Amino acid sequence: TSGEAATSIPLNRKKFVRRIPTRDFRWEIDHTGPVTVEYDVSHLVWKASSYRAIFKWMQGEDGVCIRDVTLCLNGETVVNSPGQGATGYIHNVEDNLFALNLPSSGYERGTWTVRATLGNLPLAADRDIERQPISCVGIMLFEEGLVSSATDEDFLGSWKYNHDGLRYERHFHSDGTMTMTRNGRLLTGSEDPFSESHWWVDHGILHLSIPRLGIDEQHVLRDADTLIFVNQPYENATRVETDRE
Repeated sequence: TSGEAATSIPLNRKKFVRRIPTRDFRWEIDHTGPVTVEYDVSHLVWKASSYRAIFKWMQGEDGVCIRDVTLCLNGETVVNSPGQGATGYIHNVEDNLFALNLPSSGYERGTWTVRATLGNLPLAADRDIERQPISCVGIMLFEEGLVSSATDEDFLGSWKYNHDGLRYERHFHSDGTMTMTRNGRLLTGSEDPFSESHWWVDHGILHLSIPRLGIDEQHVLRDADTLIFVNQPYENATRVETDRE
């Protein structure tokens, strides 16, 4: 009213600021023997679609075997991804991306979960089998959309990310080659491990062959501006907007 001083009303952020639904779920193996993990993904399953569950290793000395990956509704299996995979250091990673294709006849409203069985991989023969404790930590990423439908054109351009305190940019060229900058400087010659690398896309997955390192990396897209490292423990990369080819 007239003559009264105006007062501010604090913003209730929980009420007015929408949170981005998480797609990343933590898992951990700290003992021998299998363990069942289950994650509520109801906020991400709202239609029939081609979903993907990616079990990504982030740290620890041990690798992990993944099997019995299923998409469940109210505790009952609706979609089962056959086979098994493994995650850990890149040389141990195999088939850690699981297809969970939900048909229109299978979708209903309810509690949707991803369930899987995880177990530690056998230690190498030259490792101390008595070493304890077992230790492996990672994330399960639940994706839909470009993760299965991306084409070569969707990956073209530059992607930036940080790792071990350094700033990197990877540039995927239309001729199938890739170049990298580290802290703003282009890597060349003997310091460039990607000088002989070549990339291609198959069923939404970008495969990057790196002969100088003896490894093959895999990448997928969460959306048009977010790139996921499937078999490397790096944070997601984001698109450099001005550098799309």
